Amino acid sequence: MEANKRFALVSRVKSLRILHQRIPLHIETLKFFRNGFQLNNIEHSFVVKVRASKNKELTPFQKSINDRHGVPFDLDRYGNEEPRTHQFPGDIKFGEKTTFEPEVPPKEARKCFPYTCIVFKVNEKKWIKPMTRKIPLRQALRERLHCVLNKGTVYVKDLWFDMGQEMLRIPERLKFKTKRLHVKELSQAVCNAFSMVLRPSSFPLKEFEFQTNFSEDEVFANNDIVHVTKSLTIKLPSGYEAVSVLRLVKSLEIKRLHLASVMVLEDVLLPLIRDWIETPRNIGCTITMVSRIRTCYRVVSLANKELKEKQITTREWNNNHHNCLSIKKNNCEFNIFRVPISNDMKELPYDDESINGSSLCLVKMVMEAEGTAEKTMSSTTDGTSSV
Repeated sequence: MEANKRFALVSRVKSLRILHQRIPLHIETLKFFRNGFQLNNIEHSFVVKVRASKNKELTPFQKSINDRHGVPFDLDRYGNEEPRTHQFPGDIKFGEKTTFEPEVPPKEARKCFPYTCIVFKVNEKKWIKPMTRKIPLRQALRERLHCVLNKGTVYVKDLWFDMGQEMLRIPERLKFKTKRLHVKELSQAVCNAFSMVLRPSSFPLKEFEFQTNFSEDEVFANNDIVHVTKSLTIKLPSGYEAVSVLRLVKSLEIKRLHLASVMVLEDVLLPLIRDWIETPRNIGCTITMVSRIRTCYRVVSLANKELKEKQITTREWNNNHHNCLSIKKNNCEFNIFRVPISNDMKELPYDDESINGSSLCLVKMVMEAEGTAEKTMSSTTDGTSSV
């Protein structure tokens, strides 16, 4: 039996655990979210429902909890969200939560009995029927993690923390080793959490992905973890300003940077071109953005026109019908060209799926003036994209 399938079976059947390791031989993806986690293609999610006390009925508010198929947090005996006042061993704060579910009105205050349901899914399909446990959600989650990851250090290829202002609940002394880290939003609390969940051997990271809200630019502009990362992906929030993006890029000395969710390419790319011409960058520095073919063509043409108006010498060339632009300055050559989207850049900031087949990745690269940009572009089109 294939190793990961055997692991899935062993994690469910207690009598088999003495015969096999509980941890799969190869963990491709481990993703934590508010009320559960996903290990490879198996999702373990937890919800809380309520039962009525003896000879009583649930209030309309309490019934609405069950009508919503449960809630992803612990409840008190009245059906309100349990305040997060206590921190247990293994609890790691990813931020300070400020919002809670509305409390039950006094006239509807009636005791109930919360219980936890555990649902397993494989590729979005239910694996087995929900199991009911009369324990808090936080305890059920920790016990489940202890069952499947009963080891001091776990190596994960892609580690995701898809959670905002939440509490990460893992078994005590459990650590992770990874080279590819993804977080929902980077903050000082998240940076502090890294030292508690990641082994020092994880750094420097090969890939680091996070979303920025520009309110805490100094958090990652001066963060050692960010600056030593080899490849950085930053998701831009909706309503971002181009000047904020430019300020962010200026503060980073990352060799390979990918800006995700760029809505208006002209507003971001043209200021970056001006900045890179005026500010020297190290050889090999690359910025990539995903956009539609026609948008890429228009932006490259606008950039060429603007540079010529400033009497900056440029060279246009074509490769596989893709127009490209090169600017020489001192001993460096600054190139702008387009390549097909690689497998790890399938995200698009547009809702129209019809453009998926006609989208390209726009690449900005600094290289030695003696090098040939045409050769560099050919190497990126064969699946070895620079980001």
